[in-house]
Amino acid sequence: MSQKHYSWLRLSFDVWRASFEAQQVIALRLAMLAGGGIAATAEMNRMVSEKMAAALEAQRIAATAALTGNAAQIPSRTVALYRRKMRANRSRLTAAKSPSGRPRRAKKARPT
Repeated sequence: MSQKHYSWLRLSFDVWRASFEAQQVIALRLAMLAGGGIAATAEMNRMVSEKMAAALEAQRIAATAALTGNAAQIPSRTVALYRRKMRANRSRLTAAKSPSGRPRRAKKARPT
């Protein structure tokens, strides 16, 4: 039976990427909250409920990994969970800023 090796270097890189993604989501949320109104209130409520749900899901992931003998996977699975949540928030908040409701895409440079 071979056991998969978990790289601390990979985990460190994933944590670094998560911190970058978190900064993006924070910036998008601050821009929305600065505008005020109903959308800002809804975003504040959603933010709190999402954080509680993500914490409970992280606890479930950790308990499942520990009880199945995969405790070494807890850090990487937890970071993966939070990164997935942050990417979803970034996509949603970016789409909310776009007039068409779809995420904005970078324009390609035209040759002159």
